[in-house]
Amino acid sequence: MKLNKKVAILLVLYNEEKYIERLAKSIINQTYKEISIYAIDNNSADSSLSLLLKYFPYANTISSKKNLGFAEGNNILAKNAINNKEDLLFILNTDMELDSDCITNLVEVIYENDDVVGAGPIVYFGNKDGRTHNVQCYADKTNFTNASTRTLYTGSDINFEELPQTLYVNALHGGCFMIQSSLISEIGLFNKDNFMYNDEVDLAYRIHKHNGKLLVIKNARAWHFHDWSKKNKTGYYLQYYYMNRNRFLFFYRHNKYFSVFREVMIGLFSFPLKIKWAKKTAGLKLLKYYYLGYWHGLLNKKGKAKIEFK
Repeated sequence: MKLNKKVAILLVLYNEEKYIERLAKSIINQTYKEISIYAIDNNSADSSLSLLLKYFPYANTISSKKNLGFAEGNNILAKNAINNKEDLLFILNTDMELDSDCITNLVEVIYENDDVVGAGPIVYFGNKDGRTHNVQCYADKTNFTNASTRTLYTGSDINFEELPQTLYVNALHGGCFMIQSSLISEIGLFNKDNFMYNDEVDLAYRIHKHNGKLLVIKNARAWHFHDWSKKNKTGYYLQYYYMNRNRFLFFYRHNKYFSVFREVMIGLFSFPLKIKWAKKTAGLKLLKYYYLGYWHGLLNKKGKAKIEFK
């Protein structure tokens, strides 16, 4: 199937210099060529934007004077892309690398299935040595009662041949997915109150209520080069603070008040187990930000947190 649908790749930059070259080269090598780059720089302290423009001099770019966050940054880019009549939005973290046929296969599966509004690839871990065969995420299943997502296929022992070629899911990996612009025009992309993390949960819930279908396909591949090491303490502090806080924002937003009570109880009674988890993951200080996320979520605090993660 030959398609000429226009794909807008949305990139939110915030001190992403070390990832740009790998990502850019994988985009340039795509077999699908109807691609435009939309990027916003969230007041980076490095040369993220200038480096991106080295590879994509005709990219549609915005320089923000402050950090607007992942959610609002993507919202701004999505609005610009939709105004420019782009058919598909490809939300992509800068620490990703794409297989050369990734975009081709995602575009095709969306337009081969009349009920499918979005699709995502199989995502592998990347590390300092490059691409691995260790699956981070193939199929996600989100529980809209507690706003948490479980990955159905993950691990280094996954037999690729045994994985189903396609799977219907109710959520897509938030750092690498493609969605129809027409749907986003109707229901919106991310909620800016989240700032970052769990953006895809709220979007997935709105797609679910809209009766849209989502697919993952294993012949579209991507690699995620996020630093998962214990030394990346700030990364873990940010991640678990915002994930926990934004779950409560989701509950309030969609009137799930029993879920608020339920999660508070679970958080309290699971504290002894969390001590061991935090120590193994990034040190005991992680508990501070983990439960501060709970507290600020209960208080319905929104947007960029007014705390330092260090």
